[in-house]
Order: sequence, then C-alpha cells, then structure tokens
Amino acid sequence: MQVTTRSFGSYQGIQYDEICLTNRNQQTLVLADLGARITQWLVPNEDGTTDNIVLGYPDAESVFTWHDFYYGATVGRVAGRIDRASFVIDGKTYPVDKNDGENQNHGGFNGLDQQKWAYTIDEHDHEAAVTFTYTDLEGNNGYPGTVNIAVTHRFNDDNQWSIQYHANTSAATPLNLTNHVYFNLNGDNEMPVKNHIFQVFADQYLPLRKDSIPTGEIADVSGTAFDLREPVRYQEVLDQYLATDLKPTGGFDHPWLLTHDNEVDGIISLPEKHRQVSVKTDQSALVIYTHNANVPDYYHYGHPAITHSGTTFETQTAPDAVHHAEDWGNIILHPDERYTQKTTFQFHTI
Repeated sequence: MQVTTRSFGSYQGIQYDEICLTNRNQQTLVLADLGARITQWLVPNEDGTTDNIVLGYPDAESVFTWHDFYYGATVGRVAGRIDRASFVIDGKTYPVDKNDGENQNHGGFNGLDQQKWAYTIDEHDHEAAVTFTYTDLEGNNGYPGTVNIAVTHRFNDDNQWSIQYHANTSAATPLNLTNHVYFNLNGDNEMPVKNHIFQVFADQYLPLRKDSIPTGEIADVSGTAFDLREPVRYQEVLDQYLATDLKPTGGFDHPWLLTHDNEVDGIISLPEKHRQVSVKTDQSALVIYTHNANVPDYYHYGHPAITHSGTTFETQTAPDAVHHAEDWGNIILHPDERYTQKTTFQFHTI
C-alpha cells in the first residue's frame, strides 16, 4: 500500500489534511481529518484515467459552505433525525439543538462532521488504516456526557473499505454513528444514479412522516417502492412510484431493516461501467438517501450537484430509535459500556 498526505485547505485559520491510500489495483481511497470523512474513491479506467465513485468536497471551505449534505462524513452523535429534538434518559428530558425544523438531524449544528479529528496511520504491505479520534464534550448540541470516539478507516488490496467505530462516555447518552458516503458509479457526477441497480436484503422498512421522521410503523416491503430484495433499476422505481410511495420525498430517504441472511446486506451496481459496490454491516438498518434535490451553485469537482446525483448507504440503528428502543434497538450508551460497530464496502468489477 502507498500512503501519502496532502493539504485539504484551511478554514478560519485551521489547516486540514487529506490522507490517500492506494492499493495494488491502483484504486485510491482519500480521507480527510475534517469530519473523519471520505472525499474520493478513485478507480482506474482502461485508458489510464480514474473515476471518483463517491461524492465529496474538494476542500475544507466547501465543507463548511455546503455541509447540509454531509458528503462522506462521520455523522452524529446521532445519525438521522430525532423527533422534537429531545429525548428522555432515566426520567430526565434532554432538549438538543433543532437544526431541521422542530427536529434534530445528524447531531445538530455543531456535529461530528464539522470537527477536526486527530489521526494516526497504520501502514502494511496489503492494507493501510487511518484511525481518527475526537472527544465530543458534554453539552455540545445539548447532549449529556463527554464521549471519546475512534473511527478507523481501513483499505486493502481486495478493494475493501471498512469502517470500525469505538466509543465510551462519561454519562448516559444516545450514540448512533454512521458514515454519510454517497456513491455514484458513473464516476463523473454528470449523470444521476437513476441508471444504478439496487438490491437490499430487507423484508421491512420504516414509513416516514412529511418531516421525514419515521411514523413508528414497521411495514412490509412487498408491493411497494421499497421492495429491493431482487435487483431493480432505480429509474424503474421512480417511473412506477414517484407519484405515490416516493412523492413526499422525491426518491429514497428511508430506513430498511436488514435481515442479515446473506453474505452481504446491500448492493449497488452499474453494469454499463462493470462496477458494483456491496455493503456488509453489523448494524440493524440501512438508510438510503438518493440526493433528492439540486444544490444551487454547488459543484462536485467541477460538475453540478444535480438531483439524484448520488446514493447513500448509511448503516446504523434506525433514525429516531431513541424513541423506539423496544422495536428498533437501544442506542443509549452508559459509562460502563463500550460502543462498537463495523461496516465494510467492497468494490467489484462485474
């Protein structure tokens, strides 16, 4: 593995770094210490050029200008929305910052995605790892407890990108981390992901209210836009369901409850480019958001951020689980516990 570092630019006097991990297949995973994020996943073409198969920011200033889409970032303390921006622990109500109407999304105004993380590099012949660490202080965005977080991004010669999370806390607090990567296997971001084929091994999904908070219902995917148990092209889903199931959101913006009955939990593929990415996780839910809006005047490495310009594969406990612990999983971390999770994405040539 080849590992290099370079500047990611500066913002308000703070300098940020990018770390580039290149494997024997000449694929390069690029990470940044701003938000412990992925900024590029470069895959080679036959003509010697490379394509970036993820959406990202070219520099630190762009992150702070356009952070509402969280491209490639570690998000939290709680990924997804918290209804009414409050929760109860041991009988005490904790109000947290409202950054999405009356709700909170992805940790609030000053979330993990906007922080400078310390990092170390562990380099070996066939893989390399970058471990980012950050201490989120008690009271930030209204959360109780000081939380110490470590996120390790690992890339190897099998074109596997894995993310491992570890954390502990000084007081009981919700914690539900994810990486907000957006894939676009077209590679140039000029084309939307409507030509991608989706497959998710889930029998159930969570319907949403108009404000994108889950209703509390757990629904069967059968006969809906959310039945991805067999491969389906996204354009076909939009053609059939954009006026019905997907009308409130303009595309996917939903959690699927994974069965974990297969070797992988989800797949996106683009046969025209012979590209496929699979995901395997120990988390219970997969949130897919297909960038259902244009971003005026913003460009991904020179190309406009169009509607459906990428798709997330956010692995986590379902959003708003803090209000549905019995059904979706308990995300309250206590001082005598240690938070761990792992997700692996793998690139395949098909």
